[in-house]
Amino acid sequence: MSAPRQRRNGLLLPLALTAGAAAASFALYYFLSDNSSSTQSTGTPAAHESESELGPRRRSPPPTTKKSIVVVVREGSSASELLSSLPSPLPHDRANIFTLIYSPSMTTHPLSDSSGGEELQGKVYRQARKLYPREAPRELVLPYTDSASLVPMLKQLAAEGVYIEGDLVGEKGAVVKAVMEWVGGVVVAVRDPATGQRIADQVGRVKGVKVLDVGRVGEDWVRRV
Repeated sequence: MSAPRQRRNGLLLPLALTAGAAAASFALYYFLSDNSSSTQSTGTPAAHESESELGPRRRSPPPTTKKSIVVVVREGSSASELLSSLPSPLPHDRANIFTLIYSPSMTTHPLSDSSGGEELQGKVYRQARKLYPREAPRELVLPYTDSASLVPMLKQLAAEGVYIEGDLVGEKGAVVKAVMEWVGGVVVAVRDPATGQRIADQVGRVKGVKVLDVGRVGEDWVRRV
């Protein structure tokens, strides 16, 4: 392996514990790099161009950089209520939407070469994949095994908005507090009023944080995304 490839891989290895998860993060790096390059290479109209010269471009405006939205859920024996509240298919053409799935018992990453197929992919993983259009890259859905890797992953993805299940916000809302330095907004989805009140007491005063009943997340999603 060449030295540049080793350096790129080294940036991503802290994001995952298993070899399979590292491979998925490596693939994600290339997806982000390619997406960024294709966006930056698109030119914008020169200041001196007339309205007539801009005619064709007016009908098809030059693309702007997509914002990154990250949804954080937990793998389990039943479907995720947070994912169920989102519209399908996700608007992959308007935003880079990633789904991170906390899967502490995962031993083989679904994107690794050693994966045995769908039987190794959890229920929530399969649910998340079905939300994306068929042409969307598989790397947009990333399981992770270590809760401590969540904040670095959100930073690596340059998340501008985060939707996260209430039981994944960390001790005293530590995850939310850590990412609010550079994330535009965080929506915490809760299933019961008691949990919502507890989290609101912890992070409710932080600007840009909303604690919502999971049934109302879809309304917020439509406004933001």
